[in-house]
Amino acid sequence: MRSFVNTLKSGVRWVLTNRWSLRIIGISVFAIILVKVDLGEALRVLTTLDPRFLIVSLALQACALVVATFRWQLIMRRLAIRIPFVRSLIYSLIGTAAALITPGQLGEFVKVLYLRDLRAPVPESVLSVLIDRAYDLLLLLLFGYIAIAVLFGVPPIVTIVIMAGGGILLAAGYFFARKREETARWLAAALARISPQAYQETVQRDTQHLIQSLGALSPGFLLICGFLSVGNYALLLLRIYAVALALHIAVPFWYFAMVMPLMRLVGLIPISISGIGTRDITIIYLLAQVGIPQEASLVFSVVGLLALQFQALIGLLAWWRYPLQLKKKGTLPPDRLPTETDLVSTGERGIS
Repeated sequence: MRSFVNTLKSGVRWVLTNRWSLRIIGISVFAIILVKVDLGEALRVLTTLDPRFLIVSLALQACALVVATFRWQLIMRRLAIRIPFVRSLIYSLIGTAAALITPGQLGEFVKVLYLRDLRAPVPESVLSVLIDRAYDLLLLLLFGYIAIAVLFGVPPIVTIVIMAGGGILLAAGYFFARKREETARWLAAALARISPQAYQETVQRDTQHLIQSLGALSPGFLLICGFLSVGNYALLLLRIYAVALALHIAVPFWYFAMVMPLMRLVGLIPISISGIGTRDITIIYLLAQVGIPQEASLVFSVVGLLALQFQALIGLLAWWRYPLQLKKKGTLPPDRLPTETDLVSTGERGIS
């Protein structure tokens, strides 16, 4: 028994010290799926792909990126970070590319490094990305719970109570954090814990300043960002539905609206790479409930992921074209962002 416990402890220690070890689970699941399905039938489904709908999917994906970038730029402006929209778009593209290859999409925080490259204050930069990501995550959790309630029969009264309680808690937390110093300190500490390790001390050190910046965001402004988030979500939903239409998968749109949040939530679990395996098994199971063959579901999942990787490829090219330059020559003070004149003097006007 003692040897078994020691072996178990060693295994847990190995998993914790080898953060990529759990990714094997998703890859293993995907390998099992490939063994179980009829690959010949899957290839036949792939040959029926209509490229016109695939182009529509990519266009909707680009529109979603623009909307998400506009929201992030609004947040940055409220935090006194002002950069040209095209530059923000490039950083967003790089961030989404990095997010696809990192657990929990933490690669989005690469945008903080680019903002620091522009001499933006790190606390506000981290906060801008945190708020931006929080909108997407909260919306995903909301629609994910609705999907679970609809597909798995959660009683409507329970759903209403939970949603109402969550909304009240969010509103109370926001106003409480604005008015109570001790709550402000706790919230800043929480932000520090979920920030990248390189920035935790910085965020913790500037606790009060961060909370003051957060408190300056009015309810009206947060509501505007919420509407933009809903628009971004709708575009992403239409994007994945266009992929289904490209493969002639006949599923009601409302059902796809239930499938997508669950698919994305499962893809966030850090046991795979870009959700490979976990997303596929989820899609196969959910679409099987409405009579879609597993081969068609697998092709739909893979094509959807490849379409997303097309954006990641562009992001990686942008990363190569505009690499981080954290040790630029210049005399700008750390509390001032570069102006258009500064950008011209450093030869960077081309992307602004």
